[in-house]
Amino acid sequence: MSPTITPNEEHTALKEIASIFLEDIQPQFCSLGTCVYAAVLASQTLTEIGINHYLSHVDSYLFPADRIQPGSLTRKNLPRSRWVRCFSTSRSVDGYGMPGNNGTFRGHLIIETDNFLVDLSALQFDTPGYQVRTFGHLIVPLANLEEVEHGVWSVPIPLGRYLFCDAERPVNPASLKDVEELFRPIIPECVRRVRQAMNGGVPGELVCADT
Repeated sequence: MSPTITPNEEHTALKEIASIFLEDIQPQFCSLGTCVYAAVLASQTLTEIGINHYLSHVDSYLFPADRIQPGSLTRKNLPRSRWVRCFSTSRSVDGYGMPGNNGTFRGHLIIETDNFLVDLSALQFDTPGYQVRTFGHLIVPLANLEEVEHGVWSVPIPLGRYLFCDAERPVNPASLKDVEELFRPIIPECVRRVRQAMNGGVPGELVCADT
């Protein structure tokens, strides 16, 4: 992170990026499975602001709280009878290739900065019927993540359990360059809004490119 940007300012920047995505970008899609779009928007904006970050391709699993038992948290022991949603690249996990992986990109894409885990498309995990609630995006201090087993991390959510690990079969999304080009025209306006928010101002509305 730039030495001139404090963790509090970084958090403000991330909240504004989340606002841009959830209010101006997400509604243009008929599906909530938009992690590539969310991650690219955040990455391009953070790059221009000067906040260190990287894209992380992960395997994600969502559980009701009562389905997690000691000793059941390793990558190869996450049976379908316990998780309710799975975005995985692993052939060793029941449900590989399930529709929740959106067909063209398996697994899940998040952003990690020096201070926060950022999952702007976490609303797709919200499954109230199975006692899993996220209620929207997640901007979580890294110190609040819990390594429940080697390489398996738990992300605090309002209800249920959200576990992730590095993607077993990591790839770059085939659409990555296309999405980068799609967002390039609006990134200057995103940066303006984020800088204004970081300076305590009230950002204006973003005029989005057609998707």
